[in-house]
Amino acid sequence: MKVAPPGAAVHHDAVNNWRVLGVDACKSGWIGIALSEGAVSAYAAAEIGGLVEEAAAGGPLAVIAVDIPSRCGAMEKRKPSTIST
Repeated sequence: MKVAPPGAAVHHDAVNNWRVLGVDACKSGWIGIALSEGAVSAYAAAEIGGLVEEAAAGGPLAVIAVDIPSRCGAMEKRKPSTIST
């Protein structure tokens, strides 16, 4: 697995063949998008472990990024996102 420290300058050739997974929580569990050079895949699962396992079955993952809300300042309950139709 290729790993670069946070903030490190990475030459484009060093990231070739990397496969990364971005993960976020949703109402039914977890959703993830895996990205590699020339391919995008979507995954959904009730548990994050199952989602990562399913994504890893499609090829090794160099990075897994999980969206975690940060709360700077006063701790307040996060309002849910809404979509109007």
